[in-house]
Amino acid sequence: MSWYYGTFYCGHDGYINLNGSASMRRSMREYRFSQPCPDCMRSEAIRFRSQKNAAAAKAAQKQELPVLTGSARQISWATAIRADLLKHLEQYILQPEHLRLVLEQYEQETGLCADVSPDRITCFFRELVYYLQNIKTTAVYWINHRYLSAFQILYEALPDFVRWKKEERTDYLQEHFVSQDSLLAPPNPQHPGFVTIKKNDCQIRVYYEQNTCFQSLMKSQHFHWNGSVWVRNVTEYTGSITDRTAQLGNLLLCSGFRISIDDPCCRQKAVSADFTAEQKRWIQRSLNGRQFFVPLPADIATRTRHYLMRIPTASYRYNGILIDAAHYAELEEFAMLFDFSFDMQAKELLTKYKSLLEHAAEVSPVMPQTPDSRDSLRRMLESSDSILTDLCDDSEMT
Repeated sequence: MSWYYGTFYCGHDGYINLNGSASMRRSMREYRFSQPCPDCMRSEAIRFRSQKNAAAAKAAQKQELPVLTGSARQISWATAIRADLLKHLEQYILQPEHLRLVLEQYEQETGLCADVSPDRITCFFRELVYYLQNIKTTAVYWINHRYLSAFQILYEALPDFVRWKKEERTDYLQEHFVSQDSLLAPPNPQHPGFVTIKKNDCQIRVYYEQNTCFQSLMKSQHFHWNGSVWVRNVTEYTGSITDRTAQLGNLLLCSGFRISIDDPCCRQKAVSADFTAEQKRWIQRSLNGRQFFVPLPADIATRTRHYLMRIPTASYRYNGILIDAAHYAELEEFAMLFDFSFDMQAKELLTKYKSLLEHAAEVSPVMPQTPDSRDSLRRMLESSDSILTDLCDDSEMT
């Protein structure tokens, strides 16, 4: 082991540690010092990776691929990995002989038949790739598959894809067979056909052909494409499913689309716009359960932020503001002025804290008596016949 000092290609001086024979160390020394120093190589690698991630993110946005979920670093890394893997998969599925090997392996291992005719094999696997890019939206999935070959990725995803096709992909005509009563049309329809809107207890599903105008409207209402239909899950924060269905129907009618909604109440609300608008400003309960947390998006008005910060105990935390439950009255006033709502957990905290204050034991405390200085002096004089030293004359003390 030997240390060598020299100047790297980038102009920085430094040391390198080499092992081996003298001739090998000489050649390796020349090679290492002909390269940039480790710090410059690291900086260049970071810069190249950042450019690659930014280009992948821009390409994903242009192709309207779903946004991945995960931490910021995971999303940045996985977006570039997904772009490379999808490009590799698209080239791979152009060779039917490779795809037949995947199907044969699947049928041998599972004993199941994928039921794919030879003339549809490329189309089948193209749908599989489409399934991967629209359903597998976690950054962890693409990071964990970054070293797998195209064969391995397709083979691994095939059972889930076959199951998904049976459960989710229903016949198009069956989904779009609607009654005449459910159809509504604006005065001057501007788009062909009609949009089918279906709902259950917690989800809205929308069926229509793909076009730019329709996609923009669906994304503005926070719907996502799951590979076959546009879907939005309804939660506490989105409001009632009836209101969200009616709001979507109203937007489509105003945009020139014909719509079909089975629920007569939703149809009436979609026409009359008699629905509660979606609330997007919420007050939540903090993680420790003892405070209120107000998430603040980046585009919120400065006046709103400043008003909230004037409440005592207000402090910034993780893109929002924490406020002590003791100042719930000021927070209620803020919510009324700026159109915020308390979610279920925040309402529970609000109710418990009010109840705690209302049921506090009421007492009448007695004020402690402060002794009078004159009474103290009188008691001191009466306690002894001797004359206090401070009250004696000088003659008496001698």
